[in-house]
Amino acid sequence: MKSDRLQTEPGTAFAYSNFGYCLLGRVIEAVSGETYADYMQSRVFGAAGVTSFALAGDKRVDRKPDEVVYVSERDAPYSMKVARMDAHGGWLATPVDMAMMMAAMDGFRAVPDILTWESVEAMAHPAQPGGLYGRGLAVSPNHGNRWHTGKLPGVVTLAVMIEGGATMAGFVNVDRPGLEDALDAVMWKIHDAVTG
Repeated sequence: MKSDRLQTEPGTAFAYSNFGYCLLGRVIEAVSGETYADYMQSRVFGAAGVTSFALAGDKRVDRKPDEVVYVSERDAPYSMKVARMDAHGGWLATPVDMAMMMAAMDGFRAVPDILTWESVEAMAHPAQPGGLYGRGLAVSPNHGNRWHTGKLPGVVTLAVMIEGGATMAGFVNVDRPGLEDALDAVMWKIHDAVTG
């Protein structure tokens, strides 16, 4: 990347960066003296009380015991080097554990937070010049909701922290055009039926 030219001056524009999260994983390793996976398991997931998070393998034969089979009409899900994507999209989890993880970072008292109040506050507000993206999560200034989506060949995910303290997560093991919006709509219908 040293030979690539900057597209904008630092601090003047926002762009989501998988490479930035990959680099963050390497910084965690350098500072902690642990592997990124071990650090996340003991200091983050363990602190939140979730147990299903695991790094994915690259091939169908590398699937964990309860892991689904990924299906895509456009791409080959098992042609990617997912194991190398650790800090920027290589984790597996159940939707229940993802919702619990979000609850452990939302700033509400129902579930003890693993972050300081200052970190929760920073995540709840757009970074500048971040538009509608905070520190690690998209934010809605009109509603106070925070969320993150994920998409790889054969998988679409959505996890949401809802203003007021609820969290929800939904995953599907197929990717099709428009599926992100459909998943979002279904999740909000379920939310409204539960809270209605």
